[in-house]
Amino acid sequence: MAKSKSAKRKHNGAQNVPNKLQKTSLPTVAGVVTPPSADTDAALIEPKNIASIVSEDELEITIETLQALSRYPNLIKSKACKDLRVAIYDFKQASTTGLLTAADANLTSRISAALVDGKLTEARVLLAEMRVKEQQPKLGALCRWVRDLDVLSGLSGRVDGMSAVGERSDSEIALLKVMDAILRVTGPTDRNLKIESGENPISVQEVWNMRKGDVPEAVYAKVLDKSLIPHPETITAKFKVLETIPGPERKPPNHHPAILYTSEDNAVHLTSPGPSRSRHSHPIVPNLGLIKDVLSSTECKEIIAAGEAVEFIPDAPVRDDGGEVSVLAHNFYWVIDQAFHDQLWERVREYVPENVGGKKVRGLNRRFRVYRYVPGAEYRCHIDGAWPPSGISPAGVYQYDSSPPTKRQSSLFTFLIYLNDDFEGGETTFFLPSVKEGTMNAYPMKPVMGSVAVFPHGETNGALLHEGTGCLMHHGANAIMNRYACEECRHRKFRCSKERPSCAYCRRERRPCVYSAKIQRSPLTREYVTSLENRLQKLEAKCSELIPGVDLEKLAPQTPGIPGSSTWELPTNPWAATTSDAPSHPSYTDSFPRISTGFEWSEQGDALNQLADGMAFLSVNPEGAGYLGTSANVALLRSLHHNGWTIDSSVSRVIDSSKTAKPSLREAWAWSEMTHDADLDQLINTLIDSYFRNFHTRYPIVHEATFRAQTEELVPKPDPESWLLLRHVILAIGGWCMGYDTKGFDELLGAKTQGWSRNTSILSSGSLTLVQAVALKGHFTQRQNNPNTGWNFSGLAVRIAISLGLHREFPAWNISVFDREMRRRVGWCVFVMDAGTAITFGRPILWPTDGMMDIKEPMNVDDEKLTSTTLVAPEESTGSTIYSHLIWQIQFHQLTNSMYTRRMSSFDLPAEEILEMDSKITVWEKTLPAYFKHGHTDPNEPEYITTARCRLLWRLACFRIMLHTPLLLRWATEKSVGVLSPQADTEAARRCRELCLEYAHLTVKYTEEYFSLHIFSPMHDWYAIYYLFQSSLIPVFCITTEPTSPDAAAWGADIEAAKRILETVNTHSDKARRFLDVLNRLYSSLDEMEGFMETMQQEGGDIMGMVYGQMQGAPESAQQTGQSIHQTGF
Repeated sequence: MAKSKSAKRKHNGAQNVPNKLQKTSLPTVAGVVTPPSADTDAALIEPKNIASIVSEDELEITIETLQALSRYPNLIKSKACKDLRVAIYDFKQASTTGLLTAADANLTSRISAALVDGKLTEARVLLAEMRVKEQQPKLGALCRWVRDLDVLSGLSGRVDGMSAVGERSDSEIALLKVMDAILRVTGPTDRNLKIESGENPISVQEVWNMRKGDVPEAVYAKVLDKSLIPHPETITAKFKVLETIPGPERKPPNHHPAILYTSEDNAVHLTSPGPSRSRHSHPIVPNLGLIKDVLSSTECKEIIAAGEAVEFIPDAPVRDDGGEVSVLAHNFYWVIDQAFHDQLWERVREYVPENVGGKKVRGLNRRFRVYRYVPGAEYRCHIDGAWPPSGISPAGVYQYDSSPPTKRQSSLFTFLIYLNDDFEGGETTFFLPSVKEGTMNAYPMKPVMGSVAVFPHGETNGALLHEGTGCLMHHGANAIMNRYACEECRHRKFRCSKERPSCAYCRRERRPCVYSAKIQRSPLTREYVTSLENRLQKLEAKCSELIPGVDLEKLAPQTPGIPGSSTWELPTNPWAATTSDAPSHPSYTDSFPRISTGFEWSEQGDALNQLADGMAFLSVNPEGAGYLGTSANVALLRSLHHNGWTIDSSVSRVIDSSKTAKPSLREAWAWSEMTHDADLDQLINTLIDSYFRNFHTRYPIVHEATFRAQTEELVPKPDPESWLLLRHVILAIGGWCMGYDTKGFDELLGAKTQGWSRNTSILSSGSLTLVQAVALKGHFTQRQNNPNTGWNFSGLAVRIAISLGLHREFPAWNISVFDREMRRRVGWCVFVMDAGTAITFGRPILWPTDGMMDIKEPMNVDDEKLTSTTLVAPEESTGSTIYSHLIWQIQFHQLTNSMYTRRMSSFDLPAEEILEMDSKITVWEKTLPAYFKHGHTDPNEPEYITTARCRLLWRLACFRIMLHTPLLLRWATEKSVGVLSPQADTEAARRCRELCLEYAHLTVKYTEEYFSLHIFSPMHDWYAIYYLFQSSLIPVFCITTEPTSPDAAAWGADIEAAKRILETVNTHSDKARRFLDVLNRLYSSLDEMEGFMETMQQEGGDIMGMVYGQMQGAPESAQQTGQSIHQTGF
């Protein structure tokens, strides 16, 4: 029986064949083996026998491998196969051209390899060599080079009259310089010596504007109000689908399909002879012309109506590098009917050359692509390739190439018809290399309704690089433009282009673009001042009626909550809470509500719930706030508040300020203007990108590639009902990470997404997808200032996870490597979320203890190395990945959860035991990788590693503060009465106090460093503000206890630094404003504090005694001294 090829290889491998050629190590260039040479000057000698390069078995393996991979086109396009694609391309080049990719052989292949590998300097050198040798690449290679560079010019945000755009990153400048080098090889150079080129790689020249002086017709407004297409069904009846090409099968692959339509004759009627026409040549750009008035206004609007009726589809090519999706425009493909073609060709024929290079003109390509640009969309720099003439066979079948078999035809000119011009921006911009190396001159051309831009393509020599520059706004659709600059441009003092949803700078820098709501200011008019005076007179009359005999002018003025003007206020009866003797063995008792149902809470639409916050930091009164334990963030504030310290402000002011804290998602996306599903899809894609760019790197509970594939319906959804919940919360988190208020989210997305309020199955099912959705919902809900509702969702996630066995490894279970890893990631994310929330609220951790769980930690691998097709677990990375932060969070909680439980069990742990806990954390901290240690600097590190390091350092410091706080309070109490107990006067106790202050100082320092990085991230700012406020209360307690201490100046400096940070961010953070208000009330300045302390000492007051007395459990009279936060508000 004949043996198979694989069997033969096994047999040959087992035999000792003396004459079998051994594989030799040969030099390579661009990944292709080349024969050795005696020296660099020797001629290349090609071997005669393939066996001298590879063995027969190796050749068979290569062939079988390529045959196997050819069945999976999407897999071939992945990043893992990048080197293989380069090698195949070089092989194809060598086999078709007869040239090797060695030195002095094929520069095109070497340039392609350099661009694929990101070696931009090498690419520029090779391009310069190609120019010197007067060589040119083929058109396909040229178009691919430009497409791979994917250059963003940044001109979409340019204001008319500006010769350049804003600042560019080093990587953008490098890409533009490579593009300039490419154009110098293939295209004409701008020899205009009068142009002064600066340092900017693109110098914008005067706009070529052939528009008439008339006001543009408001076509876009008619599209929005549907007056342009009152009866779309009459139009769609004249169009039919010829062919649908799935997105992955397009060239290049796309996130959306291509649907080709055709029309019956005269579906769009062109009158004869049509308007009067004229041709104009561009004064600088060679071979660029504009044929004016080819179509009338009515004819243009008919084509637009046809596109709107059959619906435009986004054009979003798939990027091999996994980078951000570039939505080029929305379009529909139209194979025009023969009648339309003949009439249109008759109008323009006289303006087109009859012969080009001996080739006779035949007509127009019937395959039209109708584009619709929305504000913010643009078509990036590209070079048009040649296309065969498309058509329809007599049988009604679409023909990609309808040219005769013996006389192949190809397009040589781009024929660009402008259908409207009622917008600002939106120019077609052409780029020519200037006389200065590394600089390109940009020549924008204003679109003119009904006119046609004609320029050459299809040949390498003279190919014109151009872009569809993004339009800023449409006339009659001004709601899409923002009136004010975005937060990022205001912060950096850049000129903002003000587009929605993202301005030009934020789009170029890949930053969240946030537009704050308009600040409502009082009018400075006589009428308004008179109305205020009248109201004040009525108020004074009412006060005199209620409090007779009191001179209102002599009452002390107060301006609570204004930075720099806060005043210290003495409690009415500051010593009612405690006796003058410090307790020798204080024991902590929880704060109790006044009635038995006081712990019950509701977070459903109560106006006073705006006083709550996600960390429960401001839930000073236990009434209606739920149980918050002794380690909760609010413990210190409760002590001050219940003993008469004024740390509250008016409810109305907080509610008013919260109204202007963030722009809503509705405002930010001009929802009333979004009349198309494509616009909604763009919003959804933007929110998904925001989630994975910001939140996913902290809690990688969802596999990005899988979720995106499910969203695009490339793979089935495992649990459709739960998946809709997961998508809903991912979109909401994405909006929150961009700084938007996500209230009304269900209403905005409507039937496009499934809201939680309409789903009742989460309590009667269990799946991995449901765990992901519920865990994220809990995390998000807490950050929407519903701490107890978030706690409920988090607890439900823990219960579902345990019911799925996510706390167990099950090594004997025969499941894929990917599925096992996803169970680990989901289980450990739930663990970390549960532990963090429990510590925040001072509540028990719900996740099973170490003895009950044996699941392994997630692997530290990049996503491309572990996919659903992986058969063997990959080797873990020694560097950073998006899973590194999760892994070290897991280890931190595994170390400290038992410490937290011990701390919760007793408020009076011995100092020696606390120091031992602290010591264990110090030892563990030394094992952190370099990129997670303070002081690490790497200009090339990803932003998610920088923010992860900040969060880890904050968490470490604040957990230690929580451990040491009881000893600091004991010392403060006893110090205030002048008697230190033996327990408070030991070396260990002193060391605990020093460490508590040191960790508080480090947190302030770390937070200052974070904000100095100018990383605009509402999510990370959220964490920074909470950790900062928690740590700033420690020096406040110390300075109130010992204002004459030599360290008082350092304590005051930390407090002032915290206030300074909060003042910086309070413009876009409601929490920062409220925390700053509290901090101003507790501390204004060291001078004021010394005066206050002097008064207290003269009156024999015990300041910290009353505070620590509350921590012990004050008598009923003390709890009645302070007002409830729900009565006076924050």
